Amino acid sequence: MTADEFLKPDRRWEIWKCYTHQEYLDRFFIPGKFHKDVPETIKEAYSTVERLISYSYFYYPLTEEVHSKMTRILEMAIRLRTEQMGITFTKKHTSLNQHIESLRGRAEVDGILVETLLRAKELRNAFAHPKGHMYSGPIGYTNVISLINLINRLFMAGDSFNILTESIKPLKEQIGSLGVGVMVYETISSRYLISAIHPLLTNRDKDKTLLMLDPILQSFPQSMEDFKSVKPFFVKLGNLKVTDTYLEGFDLFSGLPIKVCISLNTADQFALEKFQKEYNSSDPVVRGFYDADRDEIVYAHLDKFIYDEFWSESLPTS
Repeated sequence: MTADEFLKPDRRWEIWKCYTHQEYLDRFFIPGKFHKDVPETIKEAYSTVERLISYSYFYYPLTEEVHSKMTRILEMAIRLRTEQMGITFTKKHTSLNQHIESLRGRAEVDGILVETLLRAKELRNAFAHPKGHMYSGPIGYTNVISLINLINRLFMAGDSFNILTESIKPLKEQIGSLGVGVMVYETISSRYLISAIHPLLTNRDKDKTLLMLDPILQSFPQSMEDFKSVKPFFVKLGNLKVTDTYLEGFDLFSGLPIKVCISLNTADQFALEKFQKEYNSSDPVVRGFYDADRDEIVYAHLDKFIYDEFWSESLPTS
């Protein structure tokens, strides 16, 4: 075996249109992003994850080790945090579950963090006690971003994270009167009908905003035989302007200006009524799949926005 043998690209990445190591890194690499209060030992441990992501280009199954290492870093972070807070245990050897539960009701962590950590623990258990190979390629890389966010939250003071996420409330109220009835979502080259605007998050400086727009489908599937996954529109807007009749801004995803305005067109109103009627009359299983698919992609976009916009060494955590 020669050194070069270990540096041959794994051709399975061509499925994802990655034909060079740089193309792969440009698309899938996830650099560590941690605020100043996250311990250095955690940041150093994450450098191993960065290398595992990089080296996975040469051996696809290493993606399993990316996730496995990430869950161990989360466990390390939880145990470090309870130690920081001076929490003591009667037993010398304590479980991860005990460490998480010891955070419940503590003013130092945000109120819903414990339940989120308990769900993340199940991911850690899956990799700690595998029943077989668990590599899922880059599909599972969203878990890495989610766990980075959790670690950052863990070392924030009190309700600081909730204050960040709730800073969108004034915009929700402002858009509330606009987001009633049928609306038109327009770009330079496209026009779509939408039924609702959902302001999701804004960054610390209030100059970037994540919105979800619900599309009005031309026809809604009545049975699973006709079901096709349809995603909402997500826009990350800069230069957002909101009036009583429209909103506009510069979409940082596409690099294009967008506008959403109320439609008074009779045909557009008919399209909304038709969509609502077909949605309500469809098989409940179809509606369940449609709504679950929608919810899943929402959480992925929320995690990515938080990762991109909330964490920096220079930013305060309280």
